Amino acid sequence: MNRLKPIISFLFDYKVLILIFVIVIFFTRYFFSVFIIYTLPARIWQEATPTGLFSVPRVFQNLSPSYHIYDLWAKWDTNYYLRIAVDGYDRVKFNTNSYHNWAFYPLYPLLVFIFTWVWGDLSYKNALVSGVIVSNIAIYINYLIVYKVLSNLKVPKDKIYGVIIFLLAFPAAYFTSIAYTESLFLLLMISMFYFLFKERYLISSLCIGLAMITKPIGYTLVFPFAYFYLSGLFYQNNFKFSSISKIVLYSFVSLLPIALFFYHLKSVSGNFFASFDIQKVWDNGVKYPFAIVIDYLNAYSNNLLIQTIFIVVSFISLIIFTLFYFLKLFHPSFKKLPANVRKQLVTMTIFLCVYTFSISSIGSMASIIRYSLPGFQVIAIMSVIWSDFKISKLLSSLGIFILVAIQCVLFTFFLLLIGISSF
Repeated sequence: MNRLKPIISFLFDYKVLILIFVIVIFFTRYFFSVFIIYTLPARIWQEATPTGLFSVPRVFQNLSPSYHIYDLWAKWDTNYYLRIAVDGYDRVKFNTNSYHNWAFYPLYPLLVFIFTWVWGDLSYKNALVSGVIVSNIAIYINYLIVYKVLSNLKVPKDKIYGVIIFLLAFPAAYFTSIAYTESLFLLLMISMFYFLFKERYLISSLCIGLAMITKPIGYTLVFPFAYFYLSGLFYQNNFKFSSISKIVLYSFVSLLPIALFFYHLKSVSGNFFASFDIQKVWDNGVKYPFAIVIDYLNAYSNNLLIQTIFIVVSFISLIIFTLFYFLKLFHPSFKKLPANVRKQLVTMTIFLCVYTFSISSIGSMASIIRYSLPGFQVIAIMSVIWSDFKISKLLSSLGIFILVAIQCVLFTFFLLLIGISSF
């Protein structure tokens, strides 16, 4: 028995357990994809039009299935990231006549390019494998840092694992296994908070800069950083001339990556802001606050669609939780928390408010569920730091089951190229 103790201790180490979670979930999603694609009708899209033709499943065409992940997961935005990784950004004069890849930010395809160049030929299939590797490594490290953030605040292990299970079950979590930017952005976001709370501001500002060239919404990390850093200076009456130089340094580190990206776009398209201006092709331009919900009610109030219902329920849930934690800052129980915990909660609440407000102003409803994933990761973290109510194991299990069921539906939409809320 004594000989088994080291093995048992190793297997129950949080790093190993989380790795097992990620690997098991990855293969579950992989075999789920094989089953769905080769047993259900797939929609074939023609010339990027919103209508298409339904094809007969391969199993009925006597076609042997391909098990390569390229044939399973090279869909939607993945193809744009692969194109950037293999061929670079479109080198044509700026125009809005077609779906140019300037809308997609460079850090993720750059990492895909590096991984592909290291281990194989720079082909689309190899690039997709590299993209999946990057995504799964990123989400694994993300969960490790989530664990560290919560363990530093003395959160019990069972609650920490509960947060990770929730994040794995979240309806948009399948994007963290495939070649999308979600895993990388989640990693950079939680890394920013982790180093910020440790007052390692230079690394935290670097995480902001990298997040800003991963997804356009990365700028929302500037606000919690500014609050945490500046409140520390003013609260301690420690604002000196050297503080100004540090602010300049942190701003430079945060803004340099996005400035270089815009300069590159200027060199290939002639438009410094090509990434913003091309968004109108996808109808993703910035509109008025909470346009998502208002436009949905105007468009679908008399014709409810299951795909769009998922979008609105997800976003309204994000709004409710954001409002809940904002109002909770004024509750008497908040003052009873340790000062460092209060400051961290305010910092995360600021992020939630800015992030929710920002994605509410996006012109298109497509992808809102995956856009809400960073917000719900922060909500899950806050819920175990600052919870004054208990949920029974039965109710928790039921909630996880419902989330997994919704994830399966949305992942099916993604795989079969159906609907607008799944991609």
